[in-house]
Amino acid sequence: LADFIWKNAEDLWGDFKHTDFGKIILPFTLLRRLECVLDPTRQDVRDANELHKDSGIDLDLILRQCTRYPFYNTSEYAL
Repeated sequence: LADFIWKNAEDLWGDFKHTDFGKIILPFTLLRRLECVLDPTRQDVRDANELHKDSGIDLDLILRQCTRYPFYNTSEYAL
């Protein structure tokens, strides 16, 4: 499995210097992991955001309750 992962990593080097590869892959890996954690509540967060965005209520509290985490994502974009 490790050989498979490294082979794919080597295919991705492309124009990147080997020393810069970690600066690119690690942030995207972190973003993807966070996205996976939030996936089960994704639509609930979007619905709550749409419902309450003009109400003057503190959205941060509502959206964190939807995810049960101290973070959330209201974006339509996904990796």
